[in-house]
Amino acid sequence: MSESVSLTIVTATDVAPALRLRAAKEGTSPAAVVNAILRQALAAEMDEATGTPPLADVIQDITKAVGRNSGPTASRRPAPDE
Repeated sequence: MSESVSLTIVTATDVAPALRLRAAKEGTSPAAVVNAILRQALAAEMDEATGTPPLADVIQDITKAVGRNSGPTASRRPAPDE
């Protein structure tokens, strides 16, 4: 899903050149750099807004499920030629 939001960013004098530099290094636009930074910074809020459970909760659920399903640890079986 794509939604257009116009932003005007007023920054310290060193931020704009840094954005342009990263855009040049990545071969993209400064707007794409800002979008990537915002997506990374707002990942938890984006998940919350879409109803996706937080990654920490998913990991905890998987860890619990693995713990419930794991039996006693298997002992080492000797190789056939031992």
